[in-house]
Amino acid sequence: MNNKFIRFLIIINGILIPIFILTLIGFIISDYFKRDYINSEIKENLEIEYIIKQTSLRKVYNSDIFYVLSFKKEKSMEALFPEDHLKIRELPDYTVNVTFFDKEFNKIGKLLTENGSITHLGLLNFYNSENNSPKHIIYTIGPKDTNDDNIIDYKDNHFLYISDLDGKNLTLVLDKKVKEYKYINDFTELLVTYYDQNNMLNLGIYNIKNKSFLKKSKLN
Repeated sequence: MNNKFIRFLIIINGILIPIFILTLIGFIISDYFKRDYINSEIKENLEIEYIIKQTSLRKVYNSDIFYVLSFKKEKSMEALFPEDHLKIRELPDYTVNVTFFDKEFNKIGKLLTENGSITHLGLLNFYNSENNSPKHIIYTIGPKDTNDDNIIDYKDNHFLYISDLDGKNLTLVLDKKVKEYKYINDFTELLVTYYDQNNMLNLGIYNIKNKSFLKKSKLN
């Protein structure tokens, strides 16, 4: 009788213990995903507050033009670190616009009519002979929100642009993802390496005067 009872208890335990363990694991997994979902909801609904700050005045070499960069900074970071220790030629994270000034420090105007995202600003950082230096500035700009997150930042599509040294005549060079560019033919053209819609590398030449782009060849 005792042996039957012991066997019965063993069988019951063999059934109940796995059920208990599986139920416990189910609760743990459910709780994990529930908390993860709640945290995701909080992150999505939480709006990070930014302020717009400006760099000190910088000079466009080989010209009488000066410029100031405007950039976004989180309010919480500003409270902790109010001083921005930027190198003289450094482009701040979350740069949103550029303001240009003449030699008398009068404001000429802004590069963008509305703030966007500028991840590259190409300028000579040294003095050169007047006849052998570019008369333009190259940028990588994200002008609008392309991923529908209500923020214009580095996550959005950025394209290659060019302007005069005073920021005027801003022109789109190429609406593709650019890997590299460089001046050729005495700064009259840009040799551009870029990705096409199939993510293949291509070469093209942009004529600055004519504002025309000529596709040359594939690299792979």
